[in-house]
Amino acid sequence: MTDKTELSAAFNGLLDEVRAIEQKLLDADPALSEPDLLDGYRLAFSVLRVAVDAYVWGDRDKPILVDVISPYLKWGGDNSDAFYQLAPLDPVRTYRVTGNRGDAVYLSMTVYGGPGEGRYSDRIVGTINNRDLEFDEDGNFEFVMSPDPQPGAWLKLDPDTEFALTRDYLDNPDTDRRPTWRIETLDPPARRSDSAAELARRFQYARNWLREQVSFLPTKVEPVNQLHPPFPVPQNAYGWSAADAAYAMGAYELAADQA
Repeated sequence: MTDKTELSAAFNGLLDEVRAIEQKLLDADPALSEPDLLDGYRLAFSVLRVAVDAYVWGDRDKPILVDVISPYLKWGGDNSDAFYQLAPLDPVRTYRVTGNRGDAVYLSMTVYGGPGEGRYSDRIVGTINNRDLEFDEDGNFEFVMSPDPQPGAWLKLDPDTEFALTRDYLDNPDTDRRPTWRIETLDPPARRSDSAAELARRFQYARNWLREQVSFLPTKVEPVNQLHPPFPVPQNAYGWSAADAAYAMGAYELAADQA
């Protein structure tokens, strides 16, 4: 096949994967309630946006941190009082990260490694949080990420490094000042690679990520109105979980007069 033919096939394959999400929703057993079905349709576009931001638009040579959770962008195990930003990384490059903590009671950047090609990350490479950073009187901070040791605050990048994800927790997210983050490549390439073959690869990686992200959905958590015991996150963890957190899952069921 020519590069343009491969590009068209990869583009349509990504769209087919979105259609497959709808079929999963419609084939659910037991059948989804109408509110769950509506949320499922919305979820399809949420995870598609993350896949496109991460793999189609994302540039490991000159990354930009983009929001992957919002009031209208709900997926995974997000925290309604937190902000999350994602950027792809190249394990051979050196990055300077700067920012300001704002009013955050906790902030962190976690780096994830994995098999690549859009397959879901399966390992936490490292984490740096507010306990590891030094802040000036205005709340500014700085650290470096690279494969080689650096002076000051430093996060090591291993050969399987793929993404960095920030987390900002605020007591009052509606009124508190949100932290700011900026990532800069200190050794960028002379020019960006762009071709039909490259874009086809990006579409395929986005499709792979989309398929794996929804592979376990829809999931019914039982029993209702009960939290399962919390569990800490191991280093070899599936997905983009926080290394310095413990997770507990539960589902609620409310009567019509309780909501």
